[in-house]
Amino acid sequence: MRSTDRLGPGDDPGRVLDSIIVEMRMQLHEAKKQVCVAMADERVLRRHADRHAQDAAGWERRAMMAVRASDDNLARAALQ
Repeated sequence: MRSTDRLGPGDDPGRVLDSIIVEMRMQLHEAKKQVCVAMADERVLRRHADRHAQDAAGWERRAMMAVRASDDNLARAALQ
């Protein structure tokens, strides 16, 4: 919707623009809040991913130790 679409025959263009600016500021404020939420979610997900990567590396090390000890069954179990 263009700003001129909001103007009626007796409307004050200055007031219409003021209301548009207020609306845009509210939308900007909401967008900034959403960005903050998304950034917090990203930090949490990154920590979870790092933790899972560390867990996977640990299990891979255990599997390699089992292979070196010729315990293939234990190695398979570590990788499952």
